[in-house]
Amino acid sequence: VDAGPLIIQAAVPVLANDTEDALAARVLAEEHRIYPQAVRWLAEGHVKLGTDGKVDYVGVAAPTHALISPALDENV
Repeated sequence: VDAGPLIIQAAVPVLANDTEDALAARVLAEEHRIYPQAVRWLAEGHVKLGTDGKVDYVGVAAPTHALISPALDENV
């Protein structure tokens, strides 16, 4: 869902010769890569919405940033 606080995010390059479809395909590929990690964290209770409206990481080391580019660390 593209609403609510950020749990995890990936970067994709924007190339000079990109079409809208080509860029959308790269974004979708990254979404398919990182979405399972976000769901895993939620299902295992590792991320919760804090009282301040921000994500709290529980039982796992909080990522130093939410931007994953390009590697996804399964231990974060």
